[in-house]
Amino acid sequence: MKNGKVCFGIALLGILLVIMIAPVSAATGTASISGTAQSYAAITVVNPTSSIPLSVGTNTDTGVSLQITTNGPFSITVADNTGRTNAGDKGYMGNYTTAYVAPPIDTILTNAMGMSGTTTTQGSETTTVSTITPPVSAAQTLYTGNAAVTNQILPFTATQTVVGTDHLLPGTNTYRIDLLFTLTSM
Repeated sequence: MKNGKVCFGIALLGILLVIMIAPVSAATGTASISGTAQSYAAITVVNPTSSIPLSVGTNTDTGVSLQITTNGPFSITVADNTGRTNAGDKGYMGNYTTAYVAPPIDTILTNAMGMSGTTTTQGSETTTVSTITPPVSAAQTLYTGNAAVTNQILPFTATQTVVGTDHLLPGTNTYRIDLLFTLTSM
């Protein structure tokens, strides 16, 4: 039995030596990962609830501004977002309590609200203002920019002309318009 153990031991040693000196094979592979940055745009309306004192004549409010960040050229549009069903009322300040008022006192001001911005520069980027034609019943371009910006502040001016024949509203009703600003990075 002693010879059997020796033979087994020699055989095991031989197998281990074969395993240790046998060539190891390896394979390699390569991977290439690429990507294209997606456009990015962020907009914040600074002071989104502003109040414009309305008296006969031209009234101006500069309380609202936009803060934007984009990683490329961009445009900003503005549109009336009040949800009024009468298409002729869009772009005008209308009677409001906790919702827009229905007939018989669903009045709007005689003149559409005017809107404008200010050309601004951040580094080498210049943001230009487009001319807004009242009423803003559908989206119109307010600003365009030619490069990326970070936290750029864009002033916004609302102008509302009131005439002597505009209705005095009952109780706590006010004239109001809701605006939707849309930033698109190109």
